[in-house]
Amino acid sequence: MNKFQLFGAVCLSAALLSGCGSSQGSQSSDSASQSDGSESASSSAPIDYSFALSPEKQLQVMADHVQDWQVADEWDWWGYTVADLDQDDRLELIVCQIQGTGSYTSNAIWQVNADGSGLSQVKTQDSCQPVFQPDDFQGTPTSAIRAYQNQSDGVYTYILTDSNKDGAAHYYESKRAVSLKDGAVKGFFLGYRNTEYDENGQEQVTYEDAQAQAITQADYDQIEQRYFGDLQRCTATLAWLDCVPGTQLAGNGLADQLAECWQSFTLAADS
Repeated sequence: MNKFQLFGAVCLSAALLSGCGSSQGSQSSDSASQSDGSESASSSAPIDYSFALSPEKQLQVMADHVQDWQVADEWDWWGYTVADLDQDDRLELIVCQIQGTGSYTSNAIWQVNADGSGLSQVKTQDSCQPVFQPDDFQGTPTSAIRAYQNQSDGVYTYILTDSNKDGAAHYYESKRAVSLKDGAVKGFFLGYRNTEYDENGQEQVTYEDAQAQAITQADYDQIEQRYFGDLQRCTATLAWLDCVPGTQLAGNGLADQLAECWQSFTLAADS
C-alpha cells in the first residue's frame, strides 16, 4: 500500500468512527427524551402514560372531571366505586344505576386517559353488559364478587348476577361472565333463573343454561365451573358511594371519597 492509499484508508476509518459516535449520541438523546415523558419522532407505538400515574393522581383526575361521569338522572338507586379489575394499575371508576319497577341495572366504566389529561369511557359489549352492583345495601353498600384468574394470560373474569322483574308475577335472574382486557369489557351469559307466580301465589322456579337447555338448581348455582373450573378462584370486594347527589360530589373532598372506595377494593385468591 502506497502512502496515498494509506492516507485514504485512515480518513475513511476516521469518518466511520465519527458516524458511529454521532449515531450513539442520537440514540442516547432519543432515550432521554422518551424517559422524561416525551415521544420520539421516530417512535412507531404510542407510549401509555397511565401506568406512570399513581393511584392518588388518577383519583384526582377522576375528581376533577366529575362532570363526565356523575349520574344525570338521580332517582331510585345510583352509586360509584373505584377498582382495578384487570390489575394493571390503571384504575376503573364504575358508575351503577338501578332504576324502574323492573330494577334494571346499568354500568358505565371510566379510566384516566393515556396522557392523564382527562377520562375515557371503557368500551362495553352491547350483547352482554357488565352489571357491577351492590349485593348489600345496609350501611355502606358493598359487593362480594366471585372471580377467576387465568394465570397464563393474567385475565380476571368476574361472575355477575342481575335480577329483574316483569310485573308482579315474573322475576328473572341472569348470570354472566365479564372481563376487562385491552381497554374493553367483554362477556357472555352463563345461565338464567326464572320465577313465576300463578293466580294462587304458588311459586315455580326453572333454570336454564345459556343455550336455553333446562338445568337443575345445583347446576345453575355452580354453572361457572363449566367454563372456569380449572382456573384460580378469587373474590373481589367493592365499596360504593351511595346515592350522593351531584351537588355534593363537586368539591375538594371528592378525591378523598373516591380514595376510600379504592382502599376498600380487594381482589385475592381464595384459600
